[in-house]
Parts: sequence; C-alpha cells; structure tokens
Amino acid sequence: DGSDTDEAGLTVKDFSKRFKNIKYFRQKKSGPATARNLGLRVSSAPIVAFIDDDCTASSKWIKSLIAAFSRNKGAWAVEGKTVTKGPIGPFSHYIINNNGGMFMTCNMAFRKKRLLEAGRFDERFKHANREDADVAFSILEKGGKISFCKSAVVCHAYLRSSFFRELRKKTYYMWDILLAKKHSKL
Repeated sequence: DGSDTDEAGLTVKDFSKRFKNIKYFRQKKSGPATARNLGLRVSSAPIVAFIDDDCTASSKWIKSLIAAFSRNKGAWAVEGKTVTKGPIGPFSHYIINNNGGMFMTCNMAFRKKRLLEAGRFDERFKHANREDADVAFSILEKGGKISFCKSAVVCHAYLRSSFFRELRKKTYYMWDILLAKKHSKL
C-alpha cells in the first residue's frame, strides 16, 4: 500500500526463487481496504488469507487455516489467534485475539467467493481501523459464519508509542461512526 521502501518487493523476489507462483503488486497509498481488494482481485485461489506487515506467522499458519475451513465447511471466514510479545502498557501498540470475535485481518482468511458475496472491503475506510470489522459484519448480516482457529497463530509486533502518538491515533475512531451507520444492529 505505497510504503516508502520496497522491502516487500525484495522479500518477494527472494521467495520467488523457491516458489514460482508468487505475484507482487504495488499501489499508491490508498489504505488497507484498497490494498486487500487489489489482492482479492488478482488472486486465483478459492481461499485468501491476510496478514499485516508488522506480523510474523507461525510455521503452520496456512496449514491451520486451510484445516479450519475443511473442518468447518459452512465457514465463510476463519480468524486465527493473534499474540503480542512485549511489555504492554498504556502507550503500547499491540493486538491480542485469544478467543475470536475480534475479526482482525492481521490474521484472517476468507473463502474468496463468500468475501465477494459480502461486498469486499469498503474503501472508504482509509486507515487500518474497522475495515476488517466492517467486512466481518457484512458476512454475519448475510448469514455467513466466521470460525476461530487457535492453531493459526500470528505474532503481532509490539511497538512502543508515546502519549501524543496515541492521542493522534484517536482520530481513527471516526471510522466507528461509519461502522455504526452501516451495521447499526451489530
């Protein structure tokens, strides 16, 4: 999503030596919803998985997600367990999802057909906040099921922050208003 460096491109180039079916797309900075929709458009697999750039997946992450879809034939999506290592305090940036129901795309996979049916990611969400809950709520409103898989583990980076940075991030809560308008019953 228009990062300042091309570390992702270099990583993909390295991986493409071992895996021939990797594709790399770069776009101007437009927000995570737009980036996820681009990935969705160009993917050819029946299941699409999302992870954030500040996360590390366990070695069995993808296998665990696929197994969860096999066990739960009616699941439209599967969310995995997300942990953060580090001292968590009031000025820490971290994500924890131990039991599901958080719907964070830093560790989530979807049946592509069902995600398209739910309406994709709403590109009006310009920051990494609530675009993932929005798509999950759309799935639930259509009667879809989202399951949780404890063995699909992702470690989210612990980032130390400051009072002023956290205060600036409070502006992201404006996306709560759009989420509430779209899904008032949820």
